[in-house]
Amino acid sequence: SGNIGWAMAQLTAFAALATLPPQFGFLLFFVFLHSPLHMRSLVSDLPNWPVQRFWVYGSAICIICALGIAVFAPAFFTGQSSLMTAEAFRTLSVLAAPHLLLTLFVEKIRRKTPR
Repeated sequence: SGNIGWAMAQLTAFAALATLPPQFGFLLFFVFLHSPLHMRSLVSDLPNWPVQRFWVYGSAICIICALGIAVFAPAFFTGQSSLMTAEAFRTLSVLAAPHLLLTLFVEKIRRKTPR
């Protein structure tokens, strides 16, 4: 069932990339493929963490990123393709910092976690 789920996620992302404006296609790719890969690696890297802890941290990161996008790239939410392109790159820059910080945070915890 895991392979079917992964195949469906890939199919969804590819369909979105082929049919939607690139900004939305990339967003769906990020949600259905990139993020699940990170979550799988986090679960294996942090085996002592309960699922609820992942949800709390993940929710906090999503809220912070959405607020950052609303502040630094508000035109992304307009739906106007010409405005969204520039805002998509601003959005990526807003997401890059928390992504890098999370990577450092997880690596620090992973080193402390007994296997």
